[in-house]
Amino acid sequence: IALPPDVRLISPLPAFIIPTADSVRLELEFLAPRVMDHRDLVKVTIAQPCSGEVTFDTRATVTGERVMFLLPTVSVDRPGLPAEIPIRVRMDSPTPAITADELALTVQLNARIFAVEGISQGRLVSNTVDPTTSIRRVQLVFDRPQVLAAESTLTTIAGLGLLSSTEQSPITISDVRWVRLQGSPVWKADTGSITVGLSCNRGQRPVEFSTVPVMVVHPNPADDVIQVNTGIASVKPVSWSIIGIAGDELLSSYPAGNESAPLTIDISKLAVGHYILRLTSTSGVAYQPLSIQR
Repeated sequence: IALPPDVRLISPLPAFIIPTADSVRLELEFLAPRVMDHRDLVKVTIAQPCSGEVTFDTRATVTGERVMFLLPTVSVDRPGLPAEIPIRVRMDSPTPAITADELALTVQLNARIFAVEGISQGRLVSNTVDPTTSIRRVQLVFDRPQVLAAESTLTTIAGLGLLSSTEQSPITISDVRWVRLQGSPVWKADTGSITVGLSCNRGQRPVEFSTVPVMVVHPNPADDVIQVNTGIASVKPVSWSIIGIAGDELLSSYPAGNESAPLTIDISKLAVGHYILRLTSTSGVAYQPLSIQR
């Protein structure tokens, strides 16, 4: 491998053998002498079984602007309590504050441990859950954001801790995209975490569903009445209860119907606030955050 003087090969070190129908990943390091748009040529020489050469371009935009995203360590005493995840940001280089036309990023965490209800700033574009991995991806967009040398809060994600077999989940940031005439700054993010304590009610077990949606509550946030559909084609008996943030059961019905029939629940007697809706059947127990707004 022939490299320019400002590029070095980290791994693998030549000469190396590539099996038939396989590939190899080359890790290169570019030593940037200054802020610049860089372009170089790298030549790979193939020795056996057929000799040959391959030349390809390497390109890099070198910038002196580096942005750091700071993620918190969040602890929730028990399931059903509200929690906040602040996303903080600062410049990670001795450069002045920067402003962008738009900033989009994705926050990832385990959906079984935290339910998103809203954000303090910016736009919540999507809040999706991968049914195979239970990873929740929250896509946020900010108009005209400004990043200062000092730490500032970009936004705060509000939600509820959930009852789950998983007590802790990492919080990460991915897919950062800048819309900016001066080009995109380099960014990095630390890894945060969220922990939800054990519930006092250990006789129940959470149900982990492999498809979405399973339990659908509409509307949510609600006012006086909610419609609940488990989405399971079954006639097994099901009962429901609404639990307050202190863990006390405020409303209930035993039994209420079967899993395939929608439930209508009158919540007009409950005050404005956050609750947990619990469905119980022979299949297990399912929980869903419920907000009441008037």
